[in-house]
This record gives sequence, C-alpha cells and structure tokens, in this order.
Amino acid sequence: MVAAAPDTRFADGGEEPALALFTSGTTGAPKLCFFLHGNFVGGRAPYKVAEPGAVGLSVSRMYFLGGLSATLFTTLETGQIAVLSRPRATPAAAVELMRRHQVTTLFAQPSFLARLLLEPGHTEVLGRLRLAVCAGEVLSARLRERLVPVLGDRLINGYGATEIGSIAAGRPAAYSLPSAVGPAFEGRPVRVVDADGHVLPVGRRGELHIRVPFATRGVARGSGPVPRQLTDTWWPTGDLASVDEDAVVHVHGRLDDVEVIGGQNVVPGEVERLLESHPRVLEAAVSAVRRPAGDTSLRAYVVAAPGTGAGEGTDSDALAAELIGLARSRLSWYKVPHDVVWLDALPRNGNGKILRRQLRADGGQFV
Repeated sequence: MVAAAPDTRFADGGEEPALALFTSGTTGAPKLCFFLHGNFVGGRAPYKVAEPGAVGLSVSRMYFLGGLSATLFTTLETGQIAVLSRPRATPAAAVELMRRHQVTTLFAQPSFLARLLLEPGHTEVLGRLRLAVCAGEVLSARLRERLVPVLGDRLINGYGATEIGSIAAGRPAAYSLPSAVGPAFEGRPVRVVDADGHVLPVGRRGELHIRVPFATRGVARGSGPVPRQLTDTWWPTGDLASVDEDAVVHVHGRLDDVEVIGGQNVVPGEVERLLESHPRVLEAAVSAVRRPAGDTSLRAYVVAAPGTGAGEGTDSDALAAELIGLARSRLSWYKVPHDVVWLDALPRNGNGKILRRQLRADGGQFV
C-alpha cells in the first residue's frame, strides 16, 4: 500500500513545531523555546564541523541547543559517529571516553575545558582532536591563554542564544584580544545600539542586536499555548558587545549582569578576568553585596587553583588581600572587591553558565 503524500506542515519548511529546547536559565527559570520544521533549513557553520569517520563527543546535554546540535544534528548532517554517555560526563570521565573511542571532535563549555586541563591524560586526548568547539559561556582570557598553545587553530569559540541560534564564531588563536569571538554568521547582520536604540559606531560598546530570519520566545511552565515566532526582526541579545573594523564581534558581558557601585556601572567580567589572571586562582565571579551600613560594594567568589594551597587556613587571608591589592592597582575604586569568599566551585547550571542570581541570593549569609 502506497502511503499518502506527507503533510507539508511537517516537511522541510513546514510551519508546525518540530521540537522545544530549554534556555540555560542564567537570568531566571529555564524556558521552553519552540522551533518549527522550517527553522532547520540552511544556516551552515562558518567552519568545518565534522566529516564522515569523525568521532564526536558533546558534554552538553541534548535538551540544550548546543548539545543537540553537536550530538544529533551534526551526526545526521556529516555522518560522524557520536559518543553518548548516560551519566553526566565529568572531566575525568570525558578523558576516558575520548581515549576509549578515539574522539576527534569535542563540544564543551569553557568551564568544562578548564577542568579538563587539570586531568591526567588530557594532553593525549586533546592532541588527537581535529576540532574543539567551546560555547555556552564567555571564554575567559586566562583559559584562552591555556587552550590556544594546546589546540592552536583547532579551537573554535562559538556564540549564540537558544531563541535565535548561532550568532558568531571564530578561532581564538587568530585574535589578540580575548573579547574577540569572530565574525557574525553569513546572512545575519549585527549592530550595536545604546540605551536609546541609536546605532553606535565601530568599536563602541552597547547592546548587540542581530537581524534574524526567525526568533522564538521562550514560554514558562504553565504559561499557556506555544507563542508565535517573530520573523525577519532585529533581536536584542542582552549582551554588552562591540564590533571592530574587521567586523569581528567582541563580547564583554551580560547587560543584566552589570552591578551599580557608588553610582557607577561595573561589568563583572572585567574584574573576574583580572582575578583569574592570578596563578593561584582557577576561576572567579563577583557580585554586589549590600553591607550593614547600607552601602553596596563588590564581593569576589574565588575557586583556588588545585595544588596551590590557596584558600586554605591562614594563607587564604593573605591571598585574599593580595587579590584585592591586585584589583586596587589596576582598576577604579568602585571595581575593587571589598572581600573574598572561597568556594569549592562556582554555582553553574546544566549548561555550565554561572548562576549569578544564586551568588546574589547567597551573598547575604556572608555579610
């Protein structure tokens, strides 16, 4: 019996929902973003993702856009072999999986790669890679300095958002500034605007907008029917960014992460990058804290580098003073942390992004 013609609503270019993916939940509860069948036509990456015979491993779960793309879509499109792990892959488990299955393509968040570099055997498995793609959070200056000598131009830094897909990508080894991501994807113009919506000139910082063929608004739990998509629209990313004279997108942080200290705006990423430049610091985050006297100042949350003895016993006070002194010597007074809290790990969501709202919520207990 010959089947009837397929329903065109569910074919390529169809207008029915194909799947729903979670946002990362960095600024609130994760939302579901619905994608139509027609959303999956075109949109090739500006670099070679994989090839037949390649073996890919993604440590991002498939309910996130990056994890689904790296594991399922790339496999269907290129014919690569995808390595799947039911338990969440720890850095140690990832090294073993990469060794056992001769992985040639790795997709991971920058924070995961930072911890992978601490694992025995990482040199062997990273040396075998043809491509390592990092996305999901900002690639810090310090991690970039550690990864580029190991991976060279095999390292790709990706930037995007669940609601709209990929925005830009590039090879960190090609740029001198750590804020540089790469050019926007073909057919996706970008612009930078100020708070009043005026387009800013080359090099100026503001909110990054991208012209997209479609954008899907996320829906919260119990919020009703699937919302209609926006089409052919300028989408505000919520990111503080700039575009240089070579059309390279630079990302400096989230606009909703900006803290106000003494009436001055502070972008946490600038302070965090400086603290992470210290050899005894693995990673750091800063947030504003209301003090008992009623004033507001920055607090640094710091994870010590393993094996350095940092953050332990009386030495932690000396190192905290050293970090504050470092900030005081390089930054304006309102950007200098007032104190340091040592953590075993920064709070992160399932996609590896720092949960700043959790830091802010927990900060009061340390006052």
